[in-house]
Amino acid sequence: MIPRRLVHCANIGAFVVALATTAFAAPGSDAHVDEARAEQARSALKAARRERHDTFCTAPTTPLSFEGMSLCPLASEIEDCAGFAAACEIKPAIKESPPWLESLGRLLASVAHVLLWLFVGAIITILFVPIVLAIARRTRDARLRSTKVKPNLATVLAPANEVDAAVLSDAESAMRLADEYRERGEYARATSLYLAAALAALANRGSIQLARHRTNGEYVRSCRHDASRSALREIVAEVDKTEFGHVTPTAESMAHVASRASWLVRTAIMTALVAMALSAVGCVRGVSAAADPAGDVLPMDVIQRAGFDVGYLTTSIASLPIPKDDDHAAMPIVVVDADKVPLDVESAAHLMRWVTRGGVLIVLGPPVRWPEELHASRDDATSRDLRVGSLAGARVARQDALVFPGADPVAHLGDKVYAAVQSIGRGTVLGIANDDLFTNAGVARGDNAVALVTLFDLAEDVRTDDDEAISSGRVVRVARRQDGVSPPTTPGSALSQSGLGAGTWHALGAALILFLAVGVRHARPRRAPAPARRAFREHVEATGAFYERAGASVYALASYGRFVEMRLRERLPRGTDPVAFVAARAGISAEEISQIYERATHAKAEDPPKGDELEVIEKLRDALVTTFRSS
Repeated sequence: MIPRRLVHCANIGAFVVALATTAFAAPGSDAHVDEARAEQARSALKAARRERHDTFCTAPTTPLSFEGMSLCPLASEIEDCAGFAAACEIKPAIKESPPWLESLGRLLASVAHVLLWLFVGAIITILFVPIVLAIARRTRDARLRSTKVKPNLATVLAPANEVDAAVLSDAESAMRLADEYRERGEYARATSLYLAAALAALANRGSIQLARHRTNGEYVRSCRHDASRSALREIVAEVDKTEFGHVTPTAESMAHVASRASWLVRTAIMTALVAMALSAVGCVRGVSAAADPAGDVLPMDVIQRAGFDVGYLTTSIASLPIPKDDDHAAMPIVVVDADKVPLDVESAAHLMRWVTRGGVLIVLGPPVRWPEELHASRDDATSRDLRVGSLAGARVARQDALVFPGADPVAHLGDKVYAAVQSIGRGTVLGIANDDLFTNAGVARGDNAVALVTLFDLAEDVRTDDDEAISSGRVVRVARRQDGVSPPTTPGSALSQSGLGAGTWHALGAALILFLAVGVRHARPRRAPAPARRAFREHVEATGAFYERAGASVYALASYGRFVEMRLRERLPRGTDPVAFVAARAGISAEEISQIYERATHAKAEDPPKGDELEVIEKLRDALVTTFRSS
């Protein structure tokens, strides 16, 4: 990889090629570490800790979160960090409820369920019994008039593989059964059992209330403990992909689900009890980012002091602006911790388009959660000693490595790749196997701050002529958890994302029932007029004319362009160029379909109209229909 800002220096081209070969060809010399730059990083770390950004060392929030516990291997290696080391030694105590209290709770829950179902049954009886009786009479009369009688044959059904409800209500039993299914390779069943164990554990602590009518998403939103809600959200995401998306679970995703479920069942009880006690007196507060070993206050401060303009994203990832020119300086370096920022499909696709147009992305965390276009996967390292170029004094907490096809390794754990960089289009992606370096505890150990600054310098890729690292002042923006979710585009999606989707449908159903109950009795019977039939083409043409008359033709083109892009992504094999595919199937030249496709997919509602929007929609529609018919 040759630095972009040195390409124009033709008089030293041979030196640039030699430098790039030295920097990236040999695994043992991944990146250049300048001693002055390293000393600047060490000084930045000391200054940040002096300004009390090391609260996680002096007074950490206990009990530690799941992410904080994963950094405990570094506790004894951080200077003046006795508080973190002591917090790692604390084992959560499991306080069992009295047997009589559990029995009373189960009895009251059973009575409540019976009363609820009796109420629901009464409503159903009042509303639907007349309809059912009428249908039964019609069916009986038709059966009597029929001369054909079907033979009464019994069909032997295989017994269903059901799990006892008592097992599902006990968290430990469900965990053991899930582990057995996982060992046998039945990952889909094991994923559901892990979710059942997590829900049972949270219900026993009072964080959620189990009910048959609740969905997985409602359980996540109603969870009263932040750390437990985060772990439950990740388990539910895997379960939904398996049950509703028909995605086959992998061994890596199963290991992640099992770790989250195990933490919820066996190690997070004290955290839930503390949160419940505080919520009872109305003083629940979130965990301080400086007091959490897994927070990002200290690494952001170190990067700031090293010469970068660091801050959080002010918009969602799906709304990152993509410049139309090659002004890379206007595009910030975006840092995405995939372990903390779940990316939905739209956000991941927009992020990769942003990189292709010249953006610089630093993605940390499990490669299985990276955008699929990167094709990265996780690997196991045999050492925690981190080597970044000539720097060999850094160390991470977890032995996570990665396999990043087509990327150049820049950091290693032993003989395995820890970080790699790849050029995609006009942009760059720096992938790091986990987020240990970008945490308070991870950056505070030894030369870890030097390793972090070196990796950011590599992503920035700014050097002087004598290869001496300089501070560029490049803007760095860190994504937060909510930034990975696309903003709502309609009032309905806004209600759904806020958790009011089910309530809205319930209110609509209640309004319809009330309207029928009161209004039908006041209606006067009348003969229904013959329906007027109109050609659907007239409706389409009228809709197009309405958009044009309303001055919204650009909005129509942008909406249709996104629709075509979505349909092509659903139908095309991975890695297929949509323009070449449509050109081959529709019999249109690649240049013509490229112009039409580029015009539609890059149109924005706020762009001024050019007068060809409806014509572009018609051409793109004809090409899409011909493509799908031919394939």
